[in-house]
Amino acid sequence: MDQMARHARYQGCRKIRHLHGGEGVSLNIQDVVDIHAICQHGSFRKAATALGISQPTLSTRVHRLEEKLGVQLFYAQRGKSTPTRLAHFIAERSSQLLQDADDLAQRATRLARGQEGHLKIGFGPAAMHILFPEIIRELQLADLDIALDCDFGATQDMVIALTEGDLDLVIGPFDSAMEDPRIDVEPLFEDEYVGVLHVNHPLAGGPVTDPEVPYQYPLALTDLEPRIERIGREEYVPIEEIKNLVTCSDYSVLIDLVQDATHITAGPRYVFLDHVRAGNLVTYTPPLGKISHTECCIRNSEALPIPAIDQVIEISRGISKVIKGELLRNPDLGMLDARG
Repeated sequence: MDQMARHARYQGCRKIRHLHGGEGVSLNIQDVVDIHAICQHGSFRKAATALGISQPTLSTRVHRLEEKLGVQLFYAQRGKSTPTRLAHFIAERSSQLLQDADDLAQRATRLARGQEGHLKIGFGPAAMHILFPEIIRELQLADLDIALDCDFGATQDMVIALTEGDLDLVIGPFDSAMEDPRIDVEPLFEDEYVGVLHVNHPLAGGPVTDPEVPYQYPLALTDLEPRIERIGREEYVPIEEIKNLVTCSDYSVLIDLVQDATHITAGPRYVFLDHVRAGNLVTYTPPLGKISHTECCIRNSEALPIPAIDQVIEISRGISKVIKGELLRNPDLGMLDARG
């Protein structure tokens, strides 16, 4: 090392010691990036190219930093920019910092695009049975790094959790009893609420016209949404007066009970369409008239936007489009009313 180089290193070290006893001087991330690039590439020219800026711009930034620090960071030697001990120390210690910053930027971008995140979604009984499996499959195909926490149950309970910030989205039926200025509702598809029997059930021989007859048999129902419970209370039998009743939020369990040819269940027609098509189940319109069912996406209008939620809603729209087509193509499939 020639005398000038030794002198430069000595000056740099002396001023570093001086800084330790003086006021603190902060480095921003751009300072660290500049120093690291020069040390990595060996010259201001190559570093500037790698950073996508001009060499004069880089030189000006480093010069200002040296003035702020009160110490020289680089000295020229045989066409190269040789770092002082301080610059070498910063570059060496900043490698992991810059890697972490790059990882942070990539994750922030993925979060902003809805490709990564943590979602809490509530599914009503029908949505759990027909939408949830497809949503999971589509999320996997989209290669999204999303942690999904799911809640299953009565929609009215989950809407309360939504307004309290415990859920990001609810997919299920919506009615006026759940109205709240803090929520936005988007209908996905309309269906019909029907009674469901096994083909060997005693009532499967023709249309069910007497509103009291089904209550003479064991019933298996989900937790009813307020509107359906209100209709049952006013026009049929209050749910608390039903003597032989099984309640469960999982339609798979209810369908198994119906398959034993003992229980009657009820719900949106699409839930049972595959079993009806296979010839195992038949459906009927409630004796006192049709009851509509609308699956919806329900979100908190006051919550911060979550791009990944938009992804889930878009997937739900696509699945619902298929469901609409199936319902239109099979308007009376398995209906005892149509057979009668």
